[in-house]
Amino acid sequence: MISLPIGNQKFEIIRDQIAIILVTELANQYTLTNDPNLNNIKGQVEAINPEDKTELPVINVSFVRGDFGDLKANDGTNKGIYRYHIDVYVNAKTTQSAKGDNLSAIALQRIIGVIRTIIDHPIYNTLGFSKGFIWRTKINNIDIRDEGKNDALNSRMGRLTMEVQATESTDMPDGILIAGANTHVTLHETEKGYYYSV
Repeated sequence: MISLPIGNQKFEIIRDQIAIILVTELANQYTLTNDPNLNNIKGQVEAINPEDKTELPVINVSFVRGDFGDLKANDGTNKGIYRYHIDVYVNAKTTQSAKGDNLSAIALQRIIGVIRTIIDHPIYNTLGFSKGFIWRTKINNIDIRDEGKNDALNSRMGRLTMEVQATESTDMPDGILIAGANTHVTLHETEKGYYYSV
């Protein structure tokens, strides 16, 4: 039987870290730019759809797939390629100067562009973790959902698919020392140099 408790998997920790980074950096970008499209963006993890359309914009990070190599290392590690969806939900009301559907499309694309830049920024190559755990990160694609007829708030949704290659590990139990397995080695000097004998 396994004698150690099994903790959170790396793919769970990575998911939460992506959400933390994005919420923090989007707020930072609003402070730096005063761009209203970046104001007060809320973050969620593993939510299927925002329940309250009046409280947008919202980003949601979810884990969607993990692929592993054919061979697992004997040390309890396995290199995984994990895929995450970063969903962005926005809406906008029509004003005297612009239609709401146009405003929501522009806001959506602005937020998605900032998220892509944050993820691709060199300071987040390892998502803030120590080196050796995260091998690489990248945005695979951006997809804007075709909403067809919008609701009264002109709600829109876009998705970034992110890929993270990381090492998943299993805690290994401590080894047991074997008694009586001693070897004695003698170093001899000859005219041709040193040699070992057992």
